[in-house]
Amino acid sequence: MAARMVIVGRLQVAGATSMALAIRQPTEVQRAVDDRIVPVAAQVIAEDSTIIAGASAAVKTQLAEEEIPTGARQVTPRNRKAAIFAANGRVLLAFNRSDGRIDDESARAVGARIGEVGAVGASLRAWSPRFPWSHVWSQNGRVTLYLDKHTGELMRGDGTPVSSTSTDTLEQFSAGGDSMTWDADLPNPLDGWSAQFTAETGHAFVRRGRPGLRMEEIAWTLGGTSVSTVVTGGVASATFNVTTFAPIQPFRAGAMDPIPVIGMTDDHRTIRGTLIRVNTDEATFIRTDGGPSITTANLRIRAVRPNRDSLLIVGGGTNNIPLIEAGTQTVEQVLQSFRDAVNGHRGPLMIWGPSDRGPSEGPSTARGQAIRAIETGLANEWGAAWTPVRSYLASQQAIDDLPKVSSYTPTSEDLAAIAVNTVPPGFRILNGTNGSVHYSEVGMDLQTYRFVGAAYERALL
Repeated sequence: MAARMVIVGRLQVAGATSMALAIRQPTEVQRAVDDRIVPVAAQVIAEDSTIIAGASAAVKTQLAEEEIPTGARQVTPRNRKAAIFAANGRVLLAFNRSDGRIDDESARAVGARIGEVGAVGASLRAWSPRFPWSHVWSQNGRVTLYLDKHTGELMRGDGTPVSSTSTDTLEQFSAGGDSMTWDADLPNPLDGWSAQFTAETGHAFVRRGRPGLRMEEIAWTLGGTSVSTVVTGGVASATFNVTTFAPIQPFRAGAMDPIPVIGMTDDHRTIRGTLIRVNTDEATFIRTDGGPSITTANLRIRAVRPNRDSLLIVGGGTNNIPLIEAGTQTVEQVLQSFRDAVNGHRGPLMIWGPSDRGPSEGPSTARGQAIRAIETGLANEWGAAWTPVRSYLASQQAIDDLPKVSSYTPTSEDLAAIAVNTVPPGFRILNGTNGSVHYSEVGMDLQTYRFVGAAYERALL
């Protein structure tokens, strides 16, 4: 790909190929960008102090009482963000290859150097009819770049768009799980680990499952197993209902997103469609194959596995722990369900297991022992693909990593929980006597840090 220049007013930034080479030589690229930014800033101050004052006053008025970010940080191998603007440890905006607005090498150089030479970035949470921006970067009081609140485009300070050189489309990843994947109890779904993973890497997720699912049910949603059903009326027409799921009831825990499926009739013909829950033991099959009606008393149904060649992240087992404790399931059965969940997947895997509710489910308790037995089995079976979350959050390493992702200060209760290898209350949603098993925003921040870091360590991104 030939190198080309992206003109941003008087700031010139190399195209993706040449900038990628330049990034490997930070001293040269910093000097090159400084040569453009610093003189422009000085010239602006010298030539038009009234406009500078006006722009500064306008920005201050609009940003009153808003969080003021720390500015742009250089991209790191872990997060691969093109430009990062953070307030109190929270990412406010990042440009990725997938946004179609600006290539990441250019945004990386512009964002990092504008921050280093004294620009101030800010995020507006409310629209304003008076000003066009939702995010503003100013250089010595003058608006340098802003994100147009109506179009989402990155604009120059003079109101003209920054051209994009991005042509990349990032592959889609998949995730299967229970409430721990579905952001249960989080006030803001964007704080969930999958949403944060997407924001950090640009890779979106197809999510399968729902809160309350057991591991064998998660395996079905990912296409790892099939269920037999009875066809209402004995005819697989364009739209029909099925009942009497066996050996599991995949809709037991409640409604979930419609799932693309393949059905096999009594005479071994295949139909394709979408399965939508009606109730615990009934669902509607909407055919998408356009074929004729088929007489069949039964239908064996398997979900279509999503994105078989890209990264699949599978977590579960928390809802199986009570069954193990009651003696109606075994650890080996849960491990087999994990095997079923990834059976036939051709791409890379990340596997994580159940969590705990703090010291009440510590290593000396029956539940704590079941949790750790599953973790041991997963670690032994999947090796590098095993990406423990619970044991990470229950470790001193999570405390050490905490300042990298959050301003939260651990309490004595948090440290006491870690001392017995359990998840601290500060990392979990606080409801009920012992708190929820679901992770809080802080816990999700750390889980995202763990997942993205592991993905880069394994060269999956």
